[in-house]
Amino acid sequence: MSQWYQIDFPDPSSAMACRLYTYHDTVLVIVVLVLFGVSWF
Repeated sequence: MSQWYQIDFPDPSSAMACRLYTYHDTVLVIVVLVLFGVSWF
């Protein structure tokens, strides 16, 4: 599925997907840190 997607949409969509995944990971880490901080206090 991912290979077919990369073949269909070569460069810009791959860069956008990579950026989107990085953004999602960053938000996930921030949410986990906030929840951990709230539970810590």
